[in-house]
Amino acid sequence: MRSHSVLAAPPQLPASFTVLGIETSCDDTGVAVVRCDGTILGESIASQAELHEEWGGVMPGLARDAHAEALNRTIAEALDRAGLQSVADVDAVAVTVGPGLEICLRVGTETAKALALEHEKPFVAVHHLEAHVLMARLACQPEPPPFPFLTLLVSGGHCQLLYRLRVRVRVRVP
Repeated sequence: MRSHSVLAAPPQLPASFTVLGIETSCDDTGVAVVRCDGTILGESIASQAELHEEWGGVMPGLARDAHAEALNRTIAEALDRAGLQSVADVDAVAVTVGPGLEICLRVGTETAKALALEHEKPFVAVHHLEAHVLMARLACQPEPPPFPFLTLLVSGGHCQLLYRLRVRVRVRVP
């Protein structure tokens, strides 16, 4: 097994590939299996709204523990809803690596790295805010705006005006 980091285009993938995406940046655990054309094949979300309600906001330690408790179940549910048996059936594993609550991000990142290594799949580190910007392009039909484009991002405490020249991809190949 090889292990190295690559800052480049994604590895060679089939013409139609699927990605297991994991999101644990704050208070909800989200997992989806997504086809390369943006079609969501299966998803699962474990909400933490009730857990944090009595505190009036997100408690990082509680959020971390809830992610750790829910992540394997949400991965299994997303795979099942996509009609897949295991992580071996996807072509890559992606995870939010920031920005977000570090102790929460670590839960998703460590799990995603372990799955990518175990199943010898490419590991894709996803910037949380860039993902919001790029996912919004999926809603633009029949054609998304071409690069470069300007967007206003309003997401929790991260409000920014962003100018995207291109897609930046970071891939870790096991």
